[in-house]
Amino acid sequence: IIPMIPGFYAYKTILAIRNFTFLDLEGPDSQSLLNSIFTNGFMTLFILFAITVGVSAPMLILGRDMARKLND
Repeated sequence: IIPMIPGFYAYKTILAIRNFTFLDLEGPDSQSLLNSIFTNGFMTLFILFAITVGVSAPMLILGRDMARKLND
C-alpha cells in the first residue's frame, strides 16, 4: 500500500501535464491545470521524502549495532 500513496498524486500530476500540453486552453482552465501540476507534484516529492526519512532514520539513530543484535 505504500507505493500507492505517492503513486496516486504522481498519476494526477501526469494527467494534468498531459491535459495542459495537449489541450489548447486559455484563461482559468490553464491556471487550474498548472495549480494541479505543482500541487500534486510537490505532494508526490514530499511523500517520497517522508517515506525515505522514515525508513532510514531508525537505522541512522540506532546505529549499526542494533542491526547486528537483531541478526544474532
